[in-house]
Amino acid sequence: MIFLALGILLSGCVHQSLGLSRRKDAATLGPNFESRQLSHQQKTREYLLYTPQKYDVSTPMPLVIGFHGGKTSNVMFAKSSLFHHLADEQGFLVAYPNAIDGNWNDGRGTANPDVDDVGFVTSLIENIKNIRNVDPRRIYVTGISNGGFMVQRLACESSHLIAAFSSVAGSMGTSLRPKCNPSQPVSMMLIHSPQDNFVPWRGGEMKRGAGGNILSVPDLVEFWNQKNSCTVMKEVPLPDNGQKDNTRVTVSRYGGCKDSSEVLLYKIDGGGHTWPGGEGQPAWLVGPTSMKINATKESWIFFKSHSLQ
Repeated sequence: MIFLALGILLSGCVHQSLGLSRRKDAATLGPNFESRQLSHQQKTREYLLYTPQKYDVSTPMPLVIGFHGGKTSNVMFAKSSLFHHLADEQGFLVAYPNAIDGNWNDGRGTANPDVDDVGFVTSLIENIKNIRNVDPRRIYVTGISNGGFMVQRLACESSHLIAAFSSVAGSMGTSLRPKCNPSQPVSMMLIHSPQDNFVPWRGGEMKRGAGGNILSVPDLVEFWNQKNSCTVMKEVPLPDNGQKDNTRVTVSRYGGCKDSSEVLLYKIDGGGHTWPGGEGQPAWLVGPTSMKINATKESWIFFKSHSLQ
């Protein structure tokens, strides 16, 4: 995926592409995609909906919503994460929404502060429920960079609608932390590299993209552990997948949490600001992409073990 910085470099091209036919966007991704619109805050909002071949209108199906990075687009995220490919195999719907002007209002207060993206996601879910048989207990969200920050905000404000969350190369704005009071325990998966040069592992002031002061990854993990009253941590060994890159993945699983929630951290030593296992991510710009794991598959494995109670 071409994330934050490349999105800024190419923002003119991106915004021109956003003006093209949404049907054309969907067509570039293959069959079973539908370009859809809804109205929220008197704005026209757009998303792509993928319906897998095994969809049966009589059977409720899980829904995964994927949020693109800053100054990029839903098409870019779809092409790099390929959730729709996994959807055919595993049987779930996929929605790829588009942000206003390429940025989500993720709670940092630095981009689109007047845009109600949390409300948009609620409207998006209802819009999809009107046309597909969605299992309301199995709705999941994931995202990269600015999209990962948006996942954190949704965990704070929409845990009554969403069963589990996956945030890649994102964090939480420090200004959101004191306001984050989810209505129920949150199952959260984090994937991040200490060498991420865009969203720093150590937190503090972001120097790139939309900026803002953010939590460190260890502080974010501890935040969700406290919210969920987790009591147990163990490192989980990863089987060798045969990939010979220069990254190393450590998985820390936090359990003993309320209502069977859990927190999971994938630490990608030697990685970059990337979607692990994804395609089209230029190392010269965003750093190395670890192929030791596939963030799409790991997210789904995490998601399918959680449902709203």
